[in-house]
Order: sequence, then C-alpha cells, then structure tokens
Amino acid sequence: MSNPTIDPAALELPPTEPLDITAYLPDPRDEPSA
Repeated sequence: MSNPTIDPAALELPPTEPLDITAYLPDPRDEPSA
C-alpha cells in the first residue's frame, strides 16, 4: 500500500476529490430569503 509515487499530502486532499467549500457554506437553496 506504500506507493512511493503517492505523496502523503495527496492522501489528505486527493486531486480527484477537490475540497468542496460548499459543504462548509449554507446552501443558498436552503435560504428562505434567497
């Protein structure tokens, strides 16, 4: 499982799964006064 081509930092934030900041933000569709 220890692949030398895999960067330890890439395991936390894989390029195939970018950080979705919308998960930390209120959904605009959930806002009643949108």
